[in-house]
Parts: sequence; structure tokens; C-alpha cells
Amino acid sequence: METKIWIRFSLGLLCLVIALVSCNGPESGGGAADWRPAFWADRVQLQRSFTRIVEQNPQRGESPAIEVFVEVFDQFGDPIKATGQFRFEIFRYLPAVSDPRGRRYENDGMQEFDLTNPEINQQYWDSITLNYRMRLKLPPDANDAKQLVLQVTFISGPPDQIERVQDVLVLERH
Repeated sequence: METKIWIRFSLGLLCLVIALVSCNGPESGGGAADWRPAFWADRVQLQRSFTRIVEQNPQRGESPAIEVFVEVFDQFGDPIKATGQFRFEIFRYLPAVSDPRGRRYENDGMQEFDLTNPEINQQYWDSITLNYRMRLKLPPDANDAKQLVLQVTFISGPPDQIERVQDVLVLERH
């Protein structure tokens, strides 16, 4: 009697292992989540405390710019490093509307950073804030603007399964 129970238990366990391996193996259905690593970019956020418009500094030879700090969060809500592309778009500010993004500035209104290369990715990583830190050119026709709208889009994944996450922030000059 004990032998029959042991054989049934062993067969049941073997069937369970086969089912788990066949569901999660490389020949599974090719669903959208197959490309994902253990941790993936689930959300992106422009850091409100640090992102700011930087005025021109002639002593250092610096043009007006936007200093950007961006946090990428995994599916558990924790900050992570991630490979992908950051696309920043700078828009005119529209007051008193639900979506403050006006027309996008033409010159330097869209700037991209490709962080798929680990060495380049590391150059932009700030290990103190756990954010990516970038410096954007301020569009020339935005030099007099009191407020701007900055949108970041983080693009990751293989070409046939691209995923995008976005955030928008209104910036004010002080």
C-alpha cells in the first residue's frame, strides 16, 4: 500500500514539474512579458525636488539649461537602473487647463538619451539620489518663458515589444 502512495506522489510531482517547465520555458507562447528581465521599468518619475531650470552662467561658459533628475521604478515600486532610451520633450505652458502642455518648442524641444549601453548608462547614474541625471539644452525661444512643461518618456524592450512609461512636470523659473 505504501508503495502505491509513493508512486502516485512521485508521478504527481513529476507532472507538476513538467507543467511548470513547459509553461515557463523558452518555447512558451511568446507573450509580451517574455522579454522582461527579473526587474523592469514599470514607472518613471521626474524628481520634483531637484529638476530645475538653470540660468546662463557666463563665468563657467554655461548656456541656460534644464537639469533633470529622473527616477525609474520597478514593478515593486523600488528605484532601479534600467536600460532603454529617455525622450524629453519641452512644451510651452498653458495656464488654467487640465493638460498644461502647449505646443512643443521646435529647436531642442525634443532631446533623447540612449542608455542601452552599460557604460553610457553608468555615466548618467547618480548613486546618491538613485536617479538618472541629465542636462537638457533650453530651447532658444524658451529663454523668456516663466514656466515650461517637461515630459519624459522611458522606452525599453525589444523592437517588437516596446514599452513606454511617462511623466510630466511643470517647471517654474525662480
